[in-house]
Amino acid sequence: MNPVLRQNIFSSIPRIIQQMATRTISSQPRVDRRPPPPPMDPIQTDSNSTDKYIEDRVNNLFNIILADISSWQQYNQMQNKPNAILYQDPYDSKDQILQDLVRNNQQINYRNYNIQDLIEDEFQLEISDKEFEQFKTLKDITQYVSRRWEIRQQLLAAHSADYAYPSYWY
Repeated sequence: MNPVLRQNIFSSIPRIIQQMATRTISSQPRVDRRPPPPPMDPIQTDSNSTDKYIEDRVNNLFNIILADISSWQQYNQMQNKPNAILYQDPYDSKDQILQDLVRNNQQINYRNYNIQDLIEDEFQLEISDKEFEQFKTLKDITQYVSRRWEIRQQLLAAHSADYAYPSYWY
């Protein structure tokens, strides 16, 4: 069950019970004078905003690596070492750089960029090496993290529901 829907159902049960207890046979409909409930957190309710949020975080992590590669290449260009320049513009070669990192054991120009650890730390995930080798684009990483994020949210919602309504209550 959707965690937001579950929360809405369980939060409205006391109100429904109260209405049933105070309901009288009347031709006049009852007017609810309570203020509307506070809006839900958009990260929890809108999967598109969650995907955008995750995509932005993945891009920010990768931009750290791109900035270092770019500065390294500028340094080599100033030192007149044209063979050390691998990418004309690293920011336009994100997917190629990701593939090179995966293929070369997360090293470029003998410099270690552990994007796998960065992603694991940022999103509190464990990604196996075999899974990481399957990533071809940053979009692949974003989709993977989104799926794992959704599973985590569902597990947390189910876990909190188990504590709220233990099975021995039934």
